[in-house]
Amino acid sequence: MKFLALFISLSLAVPALCGLETSGDAAKVELDEEHINKYFKQFDGDQSGKLDREELPMWVRKMVDVHIKDNVPAAKAEFRAVDTNRDKIVTWEEYRIMMLSDDPEHVVYSDKEQ
Repeated sequence: MKFLALFISLSLAVPALCGLETSGDAAKVELDEEHINKYFKQFDGDQSGKLDREELPMWVRKMVDVHIKDNVPAAKAEFRAVDTNRDKIVTWEEYRIMMLSDDPEHVVYSDKEQ
């Protein structure tokens, strides 16, 4: 039963993970037969027409790897933005300033940087 619940949850997340526009809520995406078939085939790693217990975790790992690969450059850029004195370490003070900033794009540079 837990496997089925996980499958259903992931099925709702698939449109977002596969690049389909979701307007911020994957559960509200209207999937047609073509999309449902496409997503099932992505889960079905051995193309047997059936899902076994190994295929779903393998697909999840693949999607996590894709997500990490796609987001590492942005994470590095965010780290550089928060590391205002450019010492390659984010201090509590740098983190606090970033978190309390009204403007998420706003970066306060240290005296050394100006």
